[in-house]
This record gives sequence, structure tokens and C-alpha cells, in this order.
Amino acid sequence: MPRKPRKTDHQSPLALFIEGIIEEHRFSAKQIASELGVSPSVLSAWRQGSYPASEQLPRLRTFANRFGRTLTQVLTGEHDTGLPSIDFHREHILDALCEIKIVRLMPKSGP
Repeated sequence: MPRKPRKTDHQSPLALFIEGIIEEHRFSAKQIASELGVSPSVLSAWRQGSYPASEQLPRLRTFANRFGRTLTQVLTGEHDTGLPSIDFHREHILDALCEIKIVRLMPKSGP
């Protein structure tokens, strides 16, 4: 009889991200929990497949951005596809792109 899949048979994208940070950057789980403003038990739950509460998302977004990931990538494992690839100066704000354009509304006065 085939065995039932265990919770650890498939890790969530968030769990894989956390494990990657621990392995690649030599952070301890306690350091990550502290930086994210959660208890080690909450981080442990995330590593076992739970997802963060909405009030925890801003700090998780900041943490993910620090390692070149977006919140969407960390939570879903997929790259953001809604953003166009463009060559102007861009700045990440809430996992989106922003373009600042200066337009003269009034003509210069004088010669």
C-alpha cells in the first residue's frame, strides 16, 4: 500500500526560500526570526508549510528584497510576470515599477 505523503514531502516556496537563506548565507533560524520580527516558533511553522499573517508581510517583503526576491516569488515560487522589462531607471516600490517623468507645464519666461 502506498504511503501517505508527509507534510515535508513538498516544501512551500516560502520554506524553500528560508532554507536557502540559512544554507547559502549562513544565517541561523533565530537570526532570521529576529529580523522578521517573529518568534522562532512562527518561523518554524513557516518552514513546515504555514504562511505568514497579513501583518507580517511588509517585513517579509523587505527581507525578500534584501536577497533579490519579491514577495510574490517568496510566497508562490513564481517570477512576477506582470511587470514589463524596460530599460529606464526603475525603483522597486511594493513589488512594482515606478517611472518618474518631469514635464514642463509652463514655458520658460524671458529670452
